Amino acid sequence: IGSRDPWHVRFLNTLERLNRNLWYKLFRRIFHNPTPKTKLPIRDLKSVFIVPFGDAIGDMVVAIPLYRAIKRRNPNCHVGIIASDRNLPLLRCDPDVDTKYKFLNRFDFRHYTDIFRARRRGYDLVVNMHLNHMTEFGLVCNVIAPKGTKVSTSHPRKEMYKILFNTLLPFERNSMHLAQLGLMMLDAVVDVGEPLLQWESRPTLAMCSETETRVSNAIDAILKETGASWFIYFNTQARTPFREWGIENTVEFVRQFSKLYPDCVVLFTASPVRQTEVKTMISAHGLDQARFFDTSYDLLEVAALANRARLVITPDTSVIHFGVAEGTPTIVLWADRDNLPLEWIPLLVPSVNLAPQKVGDPVSSIPVDEVMRAAIDIVTGKHSTSHTSFGSVNDADILYQASANNEPITSILRDSSIPMFFPTGALSSIPYKQHIAGA
Repeated sequence: IGSRDPWHVRFLNTLERLNRNLWYKLFRRIFHNPTPKTKLPIRDLKSVFIVPFGDAIGDMVVAIPLYRAIKRRNPNCHVGIIASDRNLPLLRCDPDVDTKYKFLNRFDFRHYTDIFRARRRGYDLVVNMHLNHMTEFGLVCNVIAPKGTKVSTSHPRKEMYKILFNTLLPFERNSMHLAQLGLMMLDAVVDVGEPLLQWESRPTLAMCSETETRVSNAIDAILKETGASWFIYFNTQARTPFREWGIENTVEFVRQFSKLYPDCVVLFTASPVRQTEVKTMISAHGLDQARFFDTSYDLLEVAALANRARLVITPDTSVIHFGVAEGTPTIVLWADRDNLPLEWIPLLVPSVNLAPQKVGDPVSSIPVDEVMRAAIDIVTGKHSTSHTSFGSVNDADILYQASANNEPITSILRDSSIPMFFPTGALSSIPYKQHIAGA
């Protein structure tokens, strides 16, 4: 604290700033994106293009409430969306997506043709949920809809970014769940008629009937084989070993939980390259009330599994979104106690966020007893809220609660302590409650 960055870091930051300023002086001459004087009535919205946060599985899931809300109010509105090979399977049976386009970033030369194909469609509205690389995707939005309305959310450099967008929502990106943020972007430029309610922010996956039947039959067979009447879904896999809970902890948890609930079976999944490892863990440690659940690359299989589970436990964010989408209580094992990503945490389902007590320790340092306590509280119904902090303390901000399902999201934002707001002309945000009090 109080120390300066090394000279080379300061030098590179200065170069980046000069380069950015130079480009934005050019953009100011090229792009003309005036702030709309009025909102577009939802019934007059003919087409909308959605740019998800990224190409990952969860990035697509949190974009779903946006086009569901549009189609609910205007079924004839044409919905186009950017997808990737990773998350495209989620849309396989979704009737609300009319056109899918592939594009990753400026280096994805193979799919530039898809961007120009979208341009030829002439979209009325582009909602940019890709909140990293705002310049890059601001330019993409302008290529797609040079005359259409383009909306995203605010940033400390909003005075620059507003050149590329007609409207910037005045909230920080981590001020709410990304599904809610997408709905608020829509509300900023479109008169949606009936208010957007809290329940509309929960993603709902369109399930393929054959996938649902196949998974359901496999679950029933496992329950019959083990004599269990219910199950919990445990995902052990994360992006890096540092974020995983580890075999020793997992085995001890299964032993304790099975002893307490002999009518429950624990089902595990893993990517194809990690399946042997998990199967070996189950057989080598004699976990009679645990089974490996075989899945393919069909992501909807995981969603169908989460749908019937009584509890989901995971260190991986993609599985969080499946639990939320299927309305299943979720325990998340996070790696960093100092950083709870409010835009990704479970929404509108009973949930607990756990992390190592000491910053810098791996996820494997989270005690088994702590996870057991959280699991018992959820399956017994003792815990029924969505946690917005770490640990077992019942800290549950209204912004994430199913108890507010029938309330307008705009009203809930005013009651929440979480949202951060950019006042007009300000380069730093303040609590939204403070802004309301001073308005």
